[in-house]
Amino acid sequence: MKIITTKLFALALAITVVAGGALLLLPDISHAAVSCPSTSLNDTDGDGFTDAQECNGILSVSHCDVGVDRNSCLDPNSKDVFVIVVPATTGPSLLGPDPLAILKGTGINGTKLGVSIHQITDAQAPNRLVTLTQHAVRITENLDTTDVVTGICNQGTPNGLDGCVVYTQRIVNFVNSKCPAGVPCLTSSGTSGVAAVISTFIQNTIAHEASHSMGVTATYNSRYGGNHYQTGTNVVMDQSVYYTTKGGKTTFFIPGVYALADPPAVKLLQ
Repeated sequence: MKIITTKLFALALAITVVAGGALLLLPDISHAAVSCPSTSLNDTDGDGFTDAQECNGILSVSHCDVGVDRNSCLDPNSKDVFVIVVPATTGPSLLGPDPLAILKGTGINGTKLGVSIHQITDAQAPNRLVTLTQHAVRITENLDTTDVVTGICNQGTPNGLDGCVVYTQRIVNFVNSKCPAGVPCLTSSGTSGVAAVISTFIQNTIAHEASHSMGVTATYNSRYGGNHYQTGTNVVMDQSVYYTTKGGKTTFFIPGVYALADPPAVKLLQ
């Protein structure tokens, strides 16, 4: 759950919290690299798809060739996840042209989650089933404005409950309220303009909620509203986005990076 807040935390806190999630290096117990073609029913990378499936292609996504963007192809040696984005049906969608940019690690110089993201449609995976055994993550846009929560999702895996929602109109209304006509609006990364701030905010919320559905930020903390870092840590899984108003301009702190502990926490199987 993400709740909009205006409280500003010291940058020293960000360093402390992220450092607290530093990785514990374990002996390498991974399988040998898979060479395609393969007929193996093993799931070497633990993403819910067999080596054979990833070598042969799944739905509209084929096996990786040299030089192909990893988010556009499959590889049995590293994790893949399919994501369905469902635009609002009660009015014009506010999702923008690239809603998964931060989740993919391509938005605002983001640190990738270590999972290749493949966007598909509901029609391609009825009931979210990509294969007979593995589900897609689904993010549904909702234009409701009766609350301040910008997104919700169940903590778990793609095979768990389906409940990821992003409330885009709430984000639009909030940014507009803090950046009225004549007030410069920007993000801490330097993106300027109301439209750009809104787009980045929506991308961040989608990345945050989808990551809950992949088990990211595994430790529950009631002080931070669940599986979150404290607001001001400045990573995607912070409890909320915050802003400051100073010198006649409004700056939104919208993270595009993950904490060091988050990529190894990804869980795609129950």
